[in-house]
Amino acid sequence: VKKEAKRDQPTMYSFKEGEYPDLILMKEITEQEMFNVLTKRLSEGKIYTYIGDVVISVNPYKMLPIYGKQVIDKYNGQRKHLNEPHVYALAEDMYRNLRDYRKNQCV
Repeated sequence: VKKEAKRDQPTMYSFKEGEYPDLILMKEITEQEMFNVLTKRLSEGKIYTYIGDVVISVNPYKMLPIYGKQVIDKYNGQRKHLNEPHVYALAEDMYRNLRDYRKNQCV
């Protein structure tokens, strides 16, 4: 008997107007507005931004404290939109899909 995956719908973490952790939430999608959002996020040390299921990464050209054990624990077992965009969230989503739906995943 195949086990059905849970289909709960957790809510997204809160963010301020104009922050847009996921570019699909933008009211107006233009090249300039996307550039403005990515530039603002980078200035705040947020190098990852979603655009749907894709993660955009902007090179900060400096070391950031975003890869340690504490950060891994923050994303472990969590749904993608419950925390700031991060490659760990993408990896967790892919693992969950592989485990629950037994479907191949691709990065």
